[in-house]
Amino acid sequence: MKLRGTNYIIIFPVLLVLGLGLGFLTGQGIFTPHSGLSLTRADSVACAGSAIQVKYTLTSTADSGNIFRVYLSDSSGNFGTSVQIGNRTDTLAGTINCTIPAGAVNGSNYRLRIIGNLPADTSNTVKIIIDNPKAQFGISPDSVCSGNNITFTNTSAGFGLTYKWTFSDGQTSTSTSPTANFYSAGGGFATFQATLVATSKHGCKDSLTKSFVVKQRPHADLMVLLS
Repeated sequence: MKLRGTNYIIIFPVLLVLGLGLGFLTGQGIFTPHSGLSLTRADSVACAGSAIQVKYTLTSTADSGNIFRVYLSDSSGNFGTSVQIGNRTDTLAGTINCTIPAGAVNGSNYRLRIIGNLPADTSNTVKIIIDNPKAQFGISPDSVCSGNNITFTNTSAGFGLTYKWTFSDGQTSTSTSPTANFYSAGGGFATFQATLVATSKHGCKDSLTKSFVVKQRPHADLMVLLS
């Protein structure tokens, strides 16, 4: 309303009922308050590449066509380079199915949050640990004569790891860095494999297989002929 004798325009807000929510009519149009979006529950620990469920509540109904999107921060808890890991089109409270990126690095300071667009609203943040163990080992030496020792040096990384070694000749070990012997008879070389499975204290796993060569021992009857 414009008052005579002045150059001012005074706008009186008028309270309106909009569907199931409230809005305010102003000179700029209709403004709808936030929906009271709150992230209430998510898994506290997740393996990289795994599926999780994120639950949320609302204090008022969102508008038709609203999309709730879940974002994962970087490993320091910052959202500047966050990635979307799930979404749900809905006007009501519920659960959003999400997937942790397979390439996410180990970290205890990740955070989750939800952003809705109708109306624009951002939830609180919730901390989550992402566990992504990496199995790794070296073989020394990687080529030996049959029966000689080979050492498998474990350089795996992760949260509280335990190990299971399996060798192609049937040997197994739960040592961190085992030493083993491998036998093969013949006149050439035999190839063996070593497989390491690293399991974190949260149950997340990674595995790695490598090959190595053993020089075969001559057969006894061949040694007699050679002598």
